[in-house]
Amino acid sequence: MRPSNHTLLINAVIAMCKENSNWIHPLADLGFEVRLIEQTMSLTGGTGSIKPDVVVTSNRHLHALLFDCKGGRNVDEKQADRYRKVTPEDILRWIAIWRPERLAHDVCFLSLESNRVDRTDKFKDFPLLVLSEQSLRKIGSFSNSHVEKKFQQPISIEKEMKQPMSYYPFSDQDDQAVILPFVLRAIVAHLMDKRRGGNVEVNEAMLDNEEMMRKLHPMWQLISLEQQRVIRTKVRDILRTILRHHQDFVSKLQGVEPHADIPVILANLVETCEKMIAEEEKKTRITDYPTE
Repeated sequence: MRPSNHTLLINAVIAMCKENSNWIHPLADLGFEVRLIEQTMSLTGGTGSIKPDVVVTSNRHLHALLFDCKGGRNVDEKQADRYRKVTPEDILRWIAIWRPERLAHDVCFLSLESNRVDRTDKFKDFPLLVLSEQSLRKIGSFSNSHVEKKFQQPISIEKEMKQPMSYYPFSDQDDQAVILPFVLRAIVAHLMDKRRGGNVEVNEAMLDNEEMMRKLHPMWQLISLEQQRVIRTKVRDILRTILRHHQDFVSKLQGVEPHADIPVILANLVETCEKMIAEEEKKTRITDYPTE
């Protein structure tokens, strides 16, 4: 089962900030780094709030890009109005940057070619990046000349390239069948790591451990506290299902020797894990998939 389009696009932004020969990295070339993920920001003057999916900044160019990932076709004019009111001061409440007095920014919408968001004029005063299997193309203009030049021509995505999905493996919008494999892997890795210091049980308290959550979600420290709570709640529901309905998995893990070989353990659990994932996939209905 594939992740939601929203998750796919968040990964696309993060991946563009990483130097990787297997994927396009125009933002990394300009010195952009990921700073915030799904952080709600209050606007100056009490004019509302925004929640960009990813905020990236470049100290080299003293510029910030606030990405809103459009996984579906829904377009909210009020949302666009709030983004028009963003000031550098609103951004600087959350991030530190060299020469903050010179910080400039753009709000950028990112969408899939198949969603045809570029056919609406509601975002016409924002730069829009459209991602397809073959390229990443720009509509509109960035205020920073270096960013504008980098995206001026469509960026080709070669056939052998494969977009990384491991930076942001899932969001709260994804189906449980998508999230479950990551939960299982994180449980195993966490138990094997902690068991060196003594016996550790599989229980809900595991999710209060920040180290466990970083194993589960590689970008955990950059995700807003608000979104962390949402993700943790969804993962907790999955863990409760495991504890309630898959005691065979739990008992096998808790019976493992402290210095056991992790690859061997995982191999022994493959059949059980596959069964759990198959059961989750059967529960999924077409109406479960989010449009945003």
